[in-house]
Amino acid sequence: MIGDIIVIDDIIPKKYQDCIQNNFFGSDFSWFFEPDITFVNKQIDNYGFHHTFQRKNGNVNSEYLKFVMPLMFTGVDKLKVNHTEIIQARAFLQTPREDKKLHNKPHVDIHYPHLVFLYYVNQTDGDTFIFEEKSKDTFNIKKDHQFKIKKRVPPKKGRGIFFSGERYHASSNPTGNPRCVINFDLKYGWVYEPTAIIYTVIDHIKNNLEQYM
Repeated sequence: MIGDIIVIDDIIPKKYQDCIQNNFFGSDFSWFFEPDITFVNKQIDNYGFHHTFQRKNGNVNSEYLKFVMPLMFTGVDKLKVNHTEIIQARAFLQTPREDKKLHNKPHVDIHYPHLVFLYYVNQTDGDTFIFEEKSKDTFNIKKDHQFKIKKRVPPKKGRGIFFSGERYHASSNPTGNPRCVINFDLKYGWVYEPTAIIYTVIDHIKNNLEQYM
């Protein structure tokens, strides 16, 4: 697994960058409302929109998966790693708002080793925060835990970010243009999925603790 956070600008040709942006912001592309863009809370306090290309069970959910596959293959080829099997692939759209909080809720997409590849579709603000904490720290993370920022990456059209999926990370809300990203979770090595189930349950209990008291 890569140990560092790798940022690559213009990871795909500019014509492909424009094609992705035009399609994702076009009238034929479907976006689905999500009360919490981090999929943690059910309250409408961190809303956004998502589009799922492929679900974690392997089911293809969108005809646009074939459209973004060259992005994934080009990205991992530039990284010179063999992480070409998709666990899940999604896109997220956040609308501009005035927000005093620094970032949204830190999370991991999946609680087992994998590679995250984020791609910025358009020019906007709303940095991505990547933290020192990892999945193995989940047991020690309390509700009021103050996460330690390892790297803060500003969005830029055509920019790709790669980092270990075991790291906690968070988006932040844009204040100017909408913020659109593509998120690939790519398979890495041997996976023991029951561990993921345990950590997912722990996260759910922590984030909904009041319901259990």
